[in-house]
Amino acid sequence: MKLKKILKRVVLIISILLFLFWGILKYREYQSYKNTIPANADLIVKISTDNILSTIAWNAIKNPLYYLSRSKKKDAIKKTKRGFQIPANFFAFNLKGDKNTFYTILKLKDSSNFRKFVQKKIGDSELSKTENFDSVSALNNKLTIIFNDKKAVVAYQLNNKNSMLSIEKLLTDFTQIDDKEKLSDLKKIKSHISIFKDLENHVDLNFNDGKINLQGEIYNNFLQITDDMKMATKSDSSYLYFSMLGKPLKNDFGNITLKNFSFPIDSILKNYSGSTTLQLSGTTKQSDTIITYEYDDDFEKVEVKSVEEKNVPSINIILSGKTLTLKRLFEQHQIITDNKLNNKIFPLYQLNFKTDSNIVEFSNLPLSKHNYINTEHFAELSIYFSNLLNHNNLSISYLQKLNDLKIKAYNKKEKIVVNGTLALKNTSLNSIIYLLD
Repeated sequence: MKLKKILKRVVLIISILLFLFWGILKYREYQSYKNTIPANADLIVKISTDNILSTIAWNAIKNPLYYLSRSKKKDAIKKTKRGFQIPANFFAFNLKGDKNTFYTILKLKDSSNFRKFVQKKIGDSELSKTENFDSVSALNNKLTIIFNDKKAVVAYQLNNKNSMLSIEKLLTDFTQIDDKEKLSDLKKIKSHISIFKDLENHVDLNFNDGKINLQGEIYNNFLQITDDMKMATKSDSSYLYFSMLGKPLKNDFGNITLKNFSFPIDSILKNYSGSTTLQLSGTTKQSDTIITYEYDDDFEKVEVKSVEEKNVPSINIILSGKTLTLKRLFEQHQIITDNKLNNKIFPLYQLNFKTDSNIVEFSNLPLSKHNYINTEHFAELSIYFSNLLNHNNLSISYLQKLNDLKIKAYNKKEKIVVNGTLALKNTSLNSIIYLLD
C-alpha cells in the first residue's frame, strides 16, 4: 500500500511539473509575439528557439556522454552577458516598400550589459548617443543597431539605402501587427526556421539528427519553366551536378560587367531556350604555360617558357538555345576567343567552347553526345562533399563534416515546391550541434 501511495505521489508530482513546464513554454511562445512584428512587415523569418532546444534536448538524452563532455568544455569558457532575452521565437523581417533591409527586435534585460556586448562584437565602431537611444553602425554602414533601456532594433541592409528613419520608428513608434490571419498562420508553423510570406508561401528548415531538411512552396512569379521536362543525365563520377529547366520571366537586366567584360544578359536570354546543366566529375589533364625569367651569359634577363601538366576537375556546362546567335554574341563581347572561354574571365581552368545541334557547351572534356531523361522536377542540385574536396585539393574543416546535399524543385501549377536534405557524416548527433562544435 505504501508503495502505491509513493508511486501515486511521484506520478502526481511529475504531472504537475510537466504541466508547469508546458505552461512556461506556452507563456514564452505568447510573449515572443508581443511587440516584435510590426504591422507593415512583409517577409518574415521565424527562428523557433524553443523548438530547436527541445530537439537538441531529446538528442542529448540519446547521446549523454557527448553532451556531458561538451558541457565541461563550455564551463571552462567565460560566459558573456548579452543583456537581451532569448525568446521562444526570434523574428527577422523586411518592410513593405523596403525589401532590401531586414530588421529584428530584441527585448533587453540589461541595457548596460547589451551596450558592452555590442561594443565587444562591433569592435572599432563607436556608439553614438541621442536623447532617445544609442546607435552604432558597422560593415560599411550595412549593419545598424539602435537601442534604449527596453529594446534594441538591429537592421541589415542588402544595399546602401539609408534605413535610419525606419529603424527609429521601430524603436520609438512601434505598431504591432494586426493581421490576425497572418499571425495565426505564422503560429501554425512549427519548423525550426521558416521564411514566411503566408501559409501557402514559405520555406522551412529543420535541424534533425544527422541531417538538415529543407521543405517549402513559393508562388512562381519569376521563372518561366520549360514544357519539355528533359534533363541531362548525371555522370556516375559526378560530385557536383546542377540542372534547371527554366529562365527568368524578367528580361530587363541590361549588361552586367565582370572583370571589364560586358555580358549582354538580355540578348543571351532572348536566344536561350531554358535548359542549363553544370557538372563537375572526376579529373582531367590541363597543360599550363609557366613563364619564368633567367639571366643569360651576357647577364641579360630572358624569358623562359615551360609546360606544366596537372590534374584539374572535369567541367561541363551546357546551355540550350540558338547556337549560332549565342556564339556570335559571345565572340562580339570577347567572352570566347578562338573557341575558348576567355582566360581573363576564368583564368583557373581552360574551357573549350563547342556547339552541337541546339546546345552550346563550355568544357575541358572532348565533345560527346549527351543523354537526356524525362523528369518530374525542373531543377536539381547534388553535391558530394568528400569527392569535391579531394578532386579540388581543398581542406575546409567545415565542409569535411558534410556528406552530401540534394535539392529538387517541382512545378505545381502556380507554385514551386522544394525538397532537400543536407546529410552529415555523423548521423547520431543533432545537425546544428555537430556543425557548431
